[in-house]
Amino acid sequence: MTQFIRNSNTIGEVGLDIEANSLFDPAAGEDTSIFMIPSTADPLGRAADNNFANGYFNFTMSNPNELPVVTGTNTVIDGRTQTAYSGNTNSGTVGLGGTGVGNSNTALPNFERPEIELYSAGGDVLQLNGTNVITRNLAVRAGNNAGIIIQGGSATVSHSLLGVNAVGNPSGNIDYGVEVTGGIAIIDSNYITENTDEGILVAGGTSTTIQNNHITDNGSNACFDNIKISGGTGIVIQQNLIDRAASLGIDAEGITGSLTITDNTITNSGQDGGKCTGDDANVGIRLDGSNSSVVNNIIAANGGAGIVLSGGNTSGNLISRNSIYANGTASAALGIDIDLTDGFGDGVTINDSGDSDNGPNGAVNFPIITGAFVSGTNLVIEGWSRPGATIELFATDINEGTATIGDNTLGMIYDYGEGQRYLNTMVEGSASDSESNISTYTDEDNNTDNTNKFKFSIPLPVGITLGKTITTTATLANSTSEFSPLSTVKAYTVITNRRITYRVKPN
Repeated sequence: MTQFIRNSNTIGEVGLDIEANSLFDPAAGEDTSIFMIPSTADPLGRAADNNFANGYFNFTMSNPNELPVVTGTNTVIDGRTQTAYSGNTNSGTVGLGGTGVGNSNTALPNFERPEIELYSAGGDVLQLNGTNVITRNLAVRAGNNAGIIIQGGSATVSHSLLGVNAVGNPSGNIDYGVEVTGGIAIIDSNYITENTDEGILVAGGTSTTIQNNHITDNGSNACFDNIKISGGTGIVIQQNLIDRAASLGIDAEGITGSLTITDNTITNSGQDGGKCTGDDANVGIRLDGSNSSVVNNIIAANGGAGIVLSGGNTSGNLISRNSIYANGTASAALGIDIDLTDGFGDGVTINDSGDSDNGPNGAVNFPIITGAFVSGTNLVIEGWSRPGATIELFATDINEGTATIGDNTLGMIYDYGEGQRYLNTMVEGSASDSESNISTYTDEDNNTDNTNKFKFSIPLPVGITLGKTITTTATLANSTSEFSPLSTVKAYTVITNRRITYRVKPN
């Protein structure tokens, strides 16, 4: 391996075209590793290598950072060449390949056990700083530091087991499955687990895409996460299963923003159950900075809040069309929490008159629903919102059977239930809004504002009948609010109108 990397770093790839094998054909110009290590059934009749056991080959580095830094162009370290040579001696899969993730229910790939395992007791195992570098179909574990560190250039890490041995069992004391400090990184279709700090640490780089991975059970205490973002730009996290973090599913504390988090399933965060810097650290996503988007994800059953927006005065963080439910398994918590204390969730941020306060996403006011009525084949929704707000309507987790009324009161009178199933989008002041008055409201939780009223009539969503509960968010200039107090769907009668009007007290 050492000599292969040295050759690839120093010998050009012009005219190189490695012969196809039974599994794949290396592209012309790719300098692909060729593993032909004898197993117990070697095709050439050689004795099995001493490092072959349990169906795979273990490469143990005797010195820290023993392998040279990969600096070449089109270097490919591909464990499939061993499989093509010796056969699938380590058959089987690990993780939850085939599981549908995100609202799209996109199936994860199968995470096949590889024939090649790399291990170093100290230092980073693979250091990548070349152009168009690829590592795939490997198991990488270590005694500390990172399994694979991307320092610059461009690199793809794919179809590998990172943090465990080649049969998927914990072995070693590795800090990070993948660490990105520079360059362009693609982390695709890996099983990333049992890393003591983070499964993935992004601390730099100009573009990082994290997709199609099963990232689970990372972190050895309450301050370590499945994915930690502390730097870098152009970061996209999509179509992953992010499960069972010791602390947070995705922690983006201290960044300037502009993350894209889409179509993931993020569940069961907070497995350690302890405190980090004095606070319970168990939320699905913590997001500092501005101009990020969290769209079409499933965020459920986390110990604390589903999403916490923190980091002081920020703006432009869009939270849209997610399925957020049953969060707060350790203690009561919100689906979306705008945290004015820069922590892990501080409860309901009450609406203020004129929406003039500051904080994450400008502490934008959520809508207030005064009535939700079945009228024939339509659902009529009335209430208040800030002028021009985009209002997203959801069936609550109470409605969908994953929570009960009272789970999201957090010391308030009303329940600020989570939005489990997206139903519709409405825009205050649009042609479909039949109410144009402006008035003042104050409710029993002291939510207050002097703002626009709205009234929409939409086709009755599937599953919404009398007695069901709904909630909403408001988005202004891509800044999304917390969920509004839930509203129970009732029949459209004069008596019902009076009862709902009495509930919201005018000044």
